Amino acid sequence: MRSNIPGIAPEWYTLGIDKDEADPVQFYIKPLDGFGWMHVMSKSYNPETGIIGSDGIEAAFRKAVKNWRNIEDAENPGEMLDFSAQVMGTLPVGWIMEVGNRVLSISKVKAGESKNSASPSSSQKT
Repeated sequence: MRSNIPGIAPEWYTLGIDKDEADPVQFYIKPLDGFGWMHVMSKSYNPETGIIGSDGIEAAFRKAVKNWRNIEDAENPGEMLDFSAQVMGTLPVGWIMEVGNRVLSISKVKAGESKNSASPSSSQKT
């Protein structure tokens, strides 16, 4: 029996607006596993339209974001905001939507593929 699931590898995702910055805002995200995917789909997936609503995006964001870096604390300018599930909802909605959609994108597996096997993310920073 295998002790791990191949292809489910976390990544540092860089926000699109920050991709050319020296110290971009980044989120450490892990693709959703089967239970996580089912949870997100149960939140707001509309099978008639194929659209996942804001509840599903929020659930994906909260389940998959494990850390972040280079986010300035709005209440203490010049200081970085520590990662905390309690402050996730205070982040800009555009960031939550972008990262939540990225989580859903990397969590989908098409027939014949395994997660993260097709091509390395251009948004990774080492």
